[in-house]
Amino acid sequence: MSKDRRKLYGIAGIFALLLVVGVVYAATTGTLFFNGTAGLNTNVRLNIVDEAITDPKQDESVSVNAAKDTLTFTVHLDNPGDTRYVKFKINNAGNTDAILGTLSTTPPAAASGVTVNWPSLDGVIINTGDTSTEYTVEVHWNPSYPNATQDVSLSASINYQQHAP
Repeated sequence: MSKDRRKLYGIAGIFALLLVVGVVYAATTGTLFFNGTAGLNTNVRLNIVDEAITDPKQDESVSVNAAKDTLTFTVHLDNPGDTRYVKFKINNAGNTDAILGTLSTTPPAAASGVTVNWPSLDGVIINTGDTSTEYTVEVHWNPSYPNATQDVSLSASINYQQHAP
């Protein structure tokens, strides 16, 4: 091997050694930076669909807000012991699976004599493009309160988070 070639290899070796020492030093002192960007496009979009009151009366209503995440309804209870049912489903129109939490609800007044049984959604998984089974809200006039409020207006909003299996 010629003297010039050895000299060239020696210089390259010194640079490689300096580079390794520099990277190790920077890594151990916390001053080594790598810059870059990354993107994640996830979208959970849950919609309340197929909302309905079972055998609706003339003065009853059910609706969903523009964001399709809050159900609002008014039912009319005629007599003590009456029960009204509001049914709905939830559709995941996003591109990420969702896991549901509890509903955020507006309950009736504590002493109104009306009990509301909300469905348990906590932990239910709705995959992208799927629609849940039908859920039912039960509104009941307790017969022990003969002077209960007859018109009951309630709402419920969906709580959820991204589901990462």
